[in-house]
Amino acid sequence: IVLASQAWENMKGGFPFYEYRAAKEFIESVKVAEEAHQKNLTNFRLSENGDGFLSENLPGTVLFVIGESENSMHMSAFNKAYPVETTPWLSKQNESTGFYVFSHAYSNYPQTTQSLGMVLMGQNQYNQKKLIDSVSIVDVAQKAGYDTWWISNHDKLANRNTPAVIVAGWSQHELWTSPSMTDDMKLLDFIKEVPKGQNHFIILHIMGSHSRYLERVPKDFPQVNVEGHDRNTNEYDTTVLYTDQVLQKIFEYARDNMNLQAMVYCSDHGEDMKLGHSAGVFSYDMIRIPFFVYVSPAYQQMYPETVKNLSSHRNAIFTNDL
Repeated sequence: IVLASQAWENMKGGFPFYEYRAAKEFIESVKVAEEAHQKNLTNFRLSENGDGFLSENLPGTVLFVIGESENSMHMSAFNKAYPVETTPWLSKQNESTGFYVFSHAYSNYPQTTQSLGMVLMGQNQYNQKKLIDSVSIVDVAQKAGYDTWWISNHDKLANRNTPAVIVAGWSQHELWTSPSMTDDMKLLDFIKEVPKGQNHFIILHIMGSHSRYLERVPKDFPQVNVEGHDRNTNEYDTTVLYTDQVLQKIFEYARDNMNLQAMVYCSDHGEDMKLGHSAGVFSYDMIRIPFFVYVSPAYQQMYPETVKNLSSHRNAIFTNDL
C-alpha cells in the first residue's frame, strides 16, 4: 500500500497528470480574470508621455499575427544552416529596411493556453502580476485609439475558456472561420472585410504548424522532401513553407490597402519533432519560436529611437510574454 501510494504521488507530478492539473488550474484563473476584467478596465489609464498615440501620429493599421507550433530552427530566415529554404519570403525581407528578425526568441510556456495567457495579458514571468490584476492587449489598443479585431482559424467552441477566446470577446469585432482549423489563407478573406481608411489593431490567430500537419496546407501545395529527414519532419516543414506564403499575402494586402504601420509575428510555442509540445516532457525545441517586427517607412522616420532599439536587439534573448 505504501509503495502504491508513493508511486501515485510520483505519477501525479509527471506526464500527463501534471499537465492536466496545471491546465485545469490555469483555466480556473482565466475565469476569475474575466470576472475582474471590467473593474481592471475602469481603473486602467494609458499614458501618452506627451508624444501622442501612434493612431494619432500615424493613422493606419497595426497587425499582430500569432503563429502556432512554429519552431524557428526549421525556418531558414532564423537558421541559415537549415538544409532546405522553408521561408523564402521572410528570408528576403530579412535584408529589407523596416524588417527586424530576432534570432533568440522563446515562448514563455510550451503549450498554447498558458503561453497566450501571458502573450495577450499584462502578466509575464517577471512582473509578479496575476491574471486577475491584468488588462489585455486589445484593451490597451482601444485606449490608444484603435478599432480592435480578432480574426481566428482556431475552433472557438473547443477553446471557450482559454485566454484567446476571452480576449477575442473583449475585442470590438471577432471573426472565426467555419469550418475552422483548415487553410490559413482563408483569413485573408476576413481581412478584406475590415473597412479601409481607419485605425485598426488586428490580431490574426493562425493554425500554422499545428499537429496533423498536412491538414494545414492545401492538397495541391508542393511538399518539402529533404533526404534524411523522416516523414513527420518533412510534413512539418511543409507547413512552415506554407505559413511563409500566408504571411506574405497578409503583409502585402495590408501594406497596399490598409495603410500598414506595423506588423508583429511570433508563435505561441515551438514543436519537437518527436515529442510535439508538452510541459510534462520538455525540450528547447518546444519553445524556440520565430519573432519579427515590421515598421513602415513613415514609422521609421517618426520613431527613429524605437527603430534603433529594434535593430540593436536583434540578437538579444526575448520571450513572447513581453
